[in-house]
Formats: sequence, C-alpha cells, structure tokens
Amino acid sequence: MMDVTPELIRIFRENGIELIPEDATDSKTPIPCVTYYEQNNADNVVGDTLGYSDISYMLQLWGYDMDGLMKTRGIVDSIMKSVGFRRSTFNHQTIDGLHRYILGYERLIREIF
Repeated sequence: MMDVTPELIRIFRENGIELIPEDATDSKTPIPCVTYYEQNNADNVVGDTLGYSDISYMLQLWGYDMDGLMKTRGIVDSIMKSVGFRRSTFNHQTIDGLHRYILGYERLIREIF
C-alpha cells in the first residue's frame, strides 16, 4: 500500500488549493473549500518483488459561486490526472444555494518491494 496523500496535498497547495480532510471539517470551515478522504488503499496483486495497489479518493468542492466551482473543478481534474488518477464518479448537489461537487478518483499504483 502506498501513501500518496502528502504528495497530493503538496501539489494542490502549489496550485493555490488547500485540501481539507473530510473528518476535520465543521460548521466553521470556510466556504469555498475542497475536502477529501481516501476511500480505498488496498493491495490488488502481490508478488515476490512487486505489487499493485488500488487507491481511490473522494474530493468534494463546496461553494456558493457556480463559476468559481467550475474553474476549481477543472484545476482539480488537471491535478489528479497529472499524477495518474482518473475520475471514476461525479455528482452535484445543491442545498439552500450551497453547491457541492462530489468527485471520485482512482489509480492503480505499482509498488516495488
């Protein structure tokens, strides 16, 4: 299993986006924001000298300004694709004017033992 979260946090920060762990949010979390949680990090195939792990993240974009969220969504997609993830799910919800884009990403990572 590989821990790519520190790399993602660094790359997002370099692009002006602060990733907030989903379990660290509360009613005082500033909006707009991008939250994340790691959904899966499991060995897929394991051999004597190498293996593969399935890694997936759920990123949620929160905001009241649809244009700003669309721009952020494009940046998020570009960053995740640049580090080998593909978008696997998408959903959009709006409650009382607060928009939430729910973006799922997954990647198969090769590990050398």
